[in-house]
Amino acid sequence: MYITTVKTYLPGINVTNEELGDHINLKPKLIEKLFGNYGRHFSTNLKTGKINSKTSDLIEIILKDLFKDNNECSDDIDFIIVSTATPDFLLPTSINEACYGLGLKNIETYQIIGGCSGAVQALNLGKYILTSGLHKKGIVIGVESSNKFLNVFNNSQPLDTKEIVNYTLFGDGIGGCIVSSTSEEHSISVDYIEYNYIGMDEKVGQLVNWKGAREDLDYSPMLQEEYKIIEKRVPEITKSCFDNFKEKTFPDKTNNLWFMPPQLSGKMVNVICENLNIPESKILSRVDEIGNCANAAIFFQLQEFFDIALKGEKGLAISIESSRWLSAMVSVTKG
Repeated sequence: MYITTVKTYLPGINVTNEELGDHINLKPKLIEKLFGNYGRHFSTNLKTGKINSKTSDLIEIILKDLFKDNNECSDDIDFIIVSTATPDFLLPTSINEACYGLGLKNIETYQIIGGCSGAVQALNLGKYILTSGLHKKGIVIGVESSNKFLNVFNNSQPLDTKEIVNYTLFGDGIGGCIVSSTSEEHSISVDYIEYNYIGMDEKVGQLVNWKGAREDLDYSPMLQEEYKIIEKRVPEITKSCFDNFKEKTFPDKTNNLWFMPPQLSGKMVNVICENLNIPESKILSRVDEIGNCANAAIFFQLQEFFDIALKGEKGLAISIESSRWLSAMVSVTKG
């Protein structure tokens, strides 16, 4: 499978630690010290509470960008796969709402609900579809829009610490790529994809709930992050993935590798890369400036790889999802 184009988009303006800190009663310097993040984007305007874009709106934006930049039309695309943890509705799916908005018809659409590893699931599904020989070209998208969970406008009730952590770490965004069964000039070859439910005996690290019409049920918590557990486990799992990758290839092939680490926080990126002895000059990461965009994160890293890697250079992206502990890897080569 080949990636011929990568596009990304961030909604709204950059939300600094100063602005965010005013809403969650946390000092900006403390946010940076604890997590190493200093910016993020939200689809909701923090000053007014107005929702500027939904998940389906962001999908429309990235689809138009992919079509426009590559002189593509919907007739050239056989399928579209979207991965997200924040759909607008359970039904209709956000990808189908976006297709309706753009007037697209008679195209295969898939939507995966997942966390950080969802984008790799989507790429893997795209690979299976192309390998089947039934289709030749498709689009894979990862997107997040946290409008329904951005609970910072009701100051009458104090926020739980495990909820506050999410606002400091996460951000909204979208990324997408065109995948093809044939190579084009400067395309990226996807050499290897691995995705696993680890089955680790550990607490749920990230919980995102949804609420139905029944009022007699206890829906809490709606959003919860066990950051201390994540801080301990993610570097361990990442190292295991990296070591497995080295065993399956050759050690010398990892010397000049472009490394795309899990996008959980700026601080955790530093810890992971120091443990793996990755030189700073070979790290592709934007989490410190745009937050953890979950399903969109890997596309920002792949876009950097697409733009700066030389022909023949290799890259490895590792994604760790802490919900029920999933690991994912994508190995690529610049054509």
